[in-house]
Amino acid sequence: MNNFYKNVLLIAGCVFIIVFLLQCTNKDATSNRESNDFQVIDLGETTKGSNSFLDISQIIKLQTIEDGLVGEIDQLEIYENKIFILDRKTNNFFVFNKSGQLYKKISADAGPQGFIAPRSFWIDSDGFVLLLDVNLNKLIKYTSSEVEFVETINLEPLNWSSPVTFGIIPEKNLYVYYYLHNEKNKTENKQIVLSKDNSSIQNLFLDGNATGTIMFGFPANFYILDNKLMFYPYFSNKIYEIDSDRLIPKYELLFHNLNFPEESIFLENPGTKRFMAALAEKDYVQYMSVFETDKALFVNYLVGYDKFMGIYDKINNRVKNQKVRDITDDLGLGNDFPVPVSVYENKFVGIVSPGNIDKTKLGNTNFIRILDDLKEDDNPILVVYTVNI
Repeated sequence: MNNFYKNVLLIAGCVFIIVFLLQCTNKDATSNRESNDFQVIDLGETTKGSNSFLDISQIIKLQTIEDGLVGEIDQLEIYENKIFILDRKTNNFFVFNKSGQLYKKISADAGPQGFIAPRSFWIDSDGFVLLLDVNLNKLIKYTSSEVEFVETINLEPLNWSSPVTFGIIPEKNLYVYYYLHNEKNKTENKQIVLSKDNSSIQNLFLDGNATGTIMFGFPANFYILDNKLMFYPYFSNKIYEIDSDRLIPKYELLFHNLNFPEESIFLENPGTKRFMAALAEKDYVQYMSVFETDKALFVNYLVGYDKFMGIYDKINNRVKNQKVRDITDDLGLGNDFPVPVSVYENKFVGIVSPGNIDKTKLGNTNFIRILDDLKEDDNPILVVYTVNI
């Protein structure tokens, strides 16, 4: 064989090897691409597997006493030496210390220092806790150290109603409010309002449409990452960064063959009751909650009555997508997966409900130790962990 044919075969062989290696590599990767400046993350098909990808660093059992029963954790934040929990089911704001002992409970009160319909809260860079009351259109401000009342901040009626959630851009003291869409509002058909002093509008973002008319989703859809304010709207698969002068596209999430409902579903079924009935007729993604660290993006989402979790490993460009009830328990947590509700010190904070624990499947020594006298109606257990997929 002459040198010419040898060189041709050598080149062909090299090309084959390169293509083969690329195909093998892509099996673990997301279909990341840029779409209108969004990083697209395809979570892929759902698979079955165990919870062995969790690396648990801490378990906190919340104290259970008669005056401190948590009905449901709608929002949880850990700040310095305290755990703050908003429970809209019982209309209470609980504060525990980091060892799980109840420190204070603030209950609904129609007085000037109270709240009647808390929706979400935020802890600012100065350590103040601000609780949003969506009925009274105000923020109630507390100290985080002693959880003492400071002041009430009445919000300017910029829209037809109160904002449904809010966040604060770090270091700029800009309050960012998220409103439901209404064509009669005072915000130029925008759903995001930036305000410096809670009265004057500094900027407006996010064009409103029918998908923004229903208040259904995780109440704390603002979060901080790397000192930047992140946000995701209801009934949307998009995540943004919010700066003082622009809305910056970050991620677009794909749930394999599942989608959020189209705008036509909202238009054809006005009102929450009719819309929710139409939503149940098809396998739509109904809501998602997002928790992000430097290394991973964790997404909880609901389809019908089934809870799913998707994880994007930002370092290794890998994904995991599973139905929560199909996750097998290899860590001995009593067969209850600690779905995240918060992020603390670059770790996920999940909850395990005592009523869901199968004691015959307990194998984690720390769990066994703290669950010795556990009752089904006891307060939840917090599990702090990182993920490795």
